[in-house]
Amino acid sequence: MQNSINKAAAALLLIGATACTCSAAAANGAFTGDVSFTSQAQLGNVFTVGETVQIEADVKQGDRVDWCVTDWEGTQCSAGHAAVKDGKVCFAPAATGKGYYSVFVVAQGGQTGRTAYAVVPAVDIARMGDAKFGVMTHFAQNMPLDFLPLLAKAGIAHVRDEQYWAHVERTKGAFDFSHFEGYMAALKKYQIQPLICMTFGNPIYDQQKGPNGKPLPDYKLAPWNPALYDAYANYCVEVLKHYGRQLDAAEIWNEYNGGSFIAGAAAKNKFKTYTDMCRVVYQKIKAARPDVTVVGAATVKIPLPYLEKLFKQGALDAMDAVAVHPYMSPDEAERSLAALVAMMKTFNHGKTKPIWCTEYGFSTDKTPERLEAAKHLVRISTCLLTQPEVQRMYWYLARDYAAQGFASMGILHEQNDPMGPLTPVMAYPAYANFISLLHHATFLQHAKTDVRTRLYAFEKATQQLWIGWSMFETANLQITTRKPVTLINLVGGEKTLTPVDGRVTVTVDETPVYILADKGAAASVAEMPRRDAMIADSESEFGGPDVTNSWSFLYCGNNKTGTAPYDPGQAVPMTWKPSPGDWADTWAGPGEWFNHSAGAGQPGVIAGGQGWAIRRWTSTVEGPIHVLAKITTSTQGDGCGFKVFLDGRELYNKLLPVKAKDTIDLALTVTKGARLDFVATPGPATDTSYDVAGFRIQILTVAK
Repeated sequence: MQNSINKAAAALLLIGATACTCSAAAANGAFTGDVSFTSQAQLGNVFTVGETVQIEADVKQGDRVDWCVTDWEGTQCSAGHAAVKDGKVCFAPAATGKGYYSVFVVAQGGQTGRTAYAVVPAVDIARMGDAKFGVMTHFAQNMPLDFLPLLAKAGIAHVRDEQYWAHVERTKGAFDFSHFEGYMAALKKYQIQPLICMTFGNPIYDQQKGPNGKPLPDYKLAPWNPALYDAYANYCVEVLKHYGRQLDAAEIWNEYNGGSFIAGAAAKNKFKTYTDMCRVVYQKIKAARPDVTVVGAATVKIPLPYLEKLFKQGALDAMDAVAVHPYMSPDEAERSLAALVAMMKTFNHGKTKPIWCTEYGFSTDKTPERLEAAKHLVRISTCLLTQPEVQRMYWYLARDYAAQGFASMGILHEQNDPMGPLTPVMAYPAYANFISLLHHATFLQHAKTDVRTRLYAFEKATQQLWIGWSMFETANLQITTRKPVTLINLVGGEKTLTPVDGRVTVTVDETPVYILADKGAAASVAEMPRRDAMIADSESEFGGPDVTNSWSFLYCGNNKTGTAPYDPGQAVPMTWKPSPGDWADTWAGPGEWFNHSAGAGQPGVIAGGQGWAIRRWTSTVEGPIHVLAKITTSTQGDGCGFKVFLDGRELYNKLLPVKAKDTIDLALTVTKGARLDFVATPGPATDTSYDVAGFRIQILTVAK
């Protein structure tokens, strides 16, 4: 190795000698990005199975580079040297199986760089028109079109975008689509189906002003009277008429319930205004284009109390499908979708309607690879498919778009990313792999497991498929089979498992895995008993007054610093009711957002002091127990406190900053009726804005 190579990288990059730990060098800042990757053999460094993998790089000085490739788990799988010619280098890694790969390059003169590539299953996008899987794009906001071939390559057959009313109709009765024609033509070229969200208001019809006396922006001008409903409906019809059969669906508004896209007169009674608007729109669209699916509700999250009020107005009669945005945990999404299905039956004569999840995503993973986002994508997408009513799902976002505030939500990097234009993050091959496996698959059952484990069974054509993971510790799955089965990892890598005495064991953690078997193998998959057993679980056992279990929801006041003695007997029961904004039914204390939801607690302020949100487990057992809790805090605000008490005796007390994570692991001995209190506090500043403590608490037997 050349002496001029960066010493920090040289200590870690021992190509041909020992295991390559280039990824550690990158994490420590050794890879500075001096080697650039503007040139690519394939757009985005995305290859399909069977294509030759080639990586190109631009090098400012020197005549050779050392390089290594690690797989998605950070294990070296290919390494070598390459000559530099005219400032460019090209090499072909041996790692060409399906998956995600990080590439690290060290050149002479201390230059370093990193990029990534993905290998995905080959797919014919022309055969994917009936698929459920899509992504959100922002072509209406001038997002470049250059990544469309990569959507087609992944089998992503649907995108959701917009054609703003105020841009289309600048003069009453005159419609101009020139701003949007380019992206619609490009989608047609790549055989990708657009869903157009009909947004937003139009100041040529509505000149409402906000509390500051300034005109409301277009995106808050929701129609609120018959004349505006009629004008908005005319715009919707014109969009559908203009593009003809290219559009087979229309979504009516965006996140009407959230507050970001509605103000003024419409917000005074949003249940009625939205329902009245939908009735007019539905009638006009069906008269002009009876084949079009009218997608209504258009809510952020799955706000069940809000949807119930909307359905009571009769809104279900004015839509063919219900749109929701499940930005939530997979478990919560699964429960909420099941509740939504039941609710539709209540208000629709025992019948359901299709559900379109027109946005869902993951915003907190800002690493170059985004492993956590990829895990979430597969887990929640699996849970969405447990409801047969879910007809479409659109991951947010197709590619990063920093110009609009979405710098780390895409399945692809931006054009100007240091890793190279449109390079993949792990979510890209994870989604391509998911689509390849689940397209035309039928959900069979959520297998019976420990509450910590998820195991879902599907079938398609001649194959059986299981998807499994464990969010708390690891679990062992036993596969009973007469023939070998295939274990497929998060990003598509495959491994053949051969049974011994008719069985194979697979260990799973929070990263989903797939088990694929031929139907002729007569295979089955079940969880093996754990070394401990669940006594209580705070999330799966959350519910209202009709739910009988060992959990209760209380509050109490303390002084401003939270240092006054805690008396568990003084805690007061919360009230079960919808949260502000009708987001969800929660246990509420005395104050806005002072509550407990399924996976979180938010403290409040009482008489100028701290208001504590208390989730209590009353022991149903006697003897030793194991308490395991995972705590997270919001990405905004000033953090929050968290405490644990056993019959008033403090066991844990931390003031957690924003974006914090902590694990509580306690071995305790309890008596029946003992009170174990988990308390979210606002901290000494008593500023409760965003003071949400996300948590999941599990009470377990002691492991054998």
